[in-house]
Amino acid sequence: MRAFKYSALGSILTLILFFQPTSSAARRQGPSASGHGNLTVDNGELRTFSFNAVTDGRGDVTGQAQVKNRDTDQSIHLAIDCLEVDGNRAVASGTIIRTNGADQFLGRRGIFVVQDNGQGRRTDPDTISLVEIYFPGEQPGGVGCPINYIPFYGEMPVEAGNIQVKP
Repeated sequence: MRAFKYSALGSILTLILFFQPTSSAARRQGPSASGHGNLTVDNGELRTFSFNAVTDGRGDVTGQAQVKNRDTDQSIHLAIDCLEVDGNRAVASGTIIRTNGADQFLGRRGIFVVQDNGQGRRTDPDTISLVEIYFPGEQPGGVGCPINYIPFYGEMPVEAGNIQVKP
């Protein structure tokens, strides 16, 4: 009977230790950015966007972005694999994996910049840049999504939407 108690106790302790997370970093989430809304570009075209990107405890980034040009009915879908956050500004990039009417962009890299200016009527609107598209390795500023990336067309105010950036 005594051997059974020790054996059962040893099994329970083994299970408790086995199922503990290996580190607290594996449980923590790193920087993230998400948002949706509309923007009107200089020529009056309406664009609709939605995106999310999160950095896990190991530093790996996952996410996606969908952008639609309402005038041409073309859309692109990115698999986001890079996110850099500095305060309320984020730069995200990824590979274009799906399109609707813009197949020439499949496999290329897209990069965009967002800024979260807070909540409420007394704040400036959040901003987003157009998704700039490059062949892999040809992106200005180097590979990935450098936080100092300056979009060619600048950033535009978000209309009827919201952006959240969490360092």
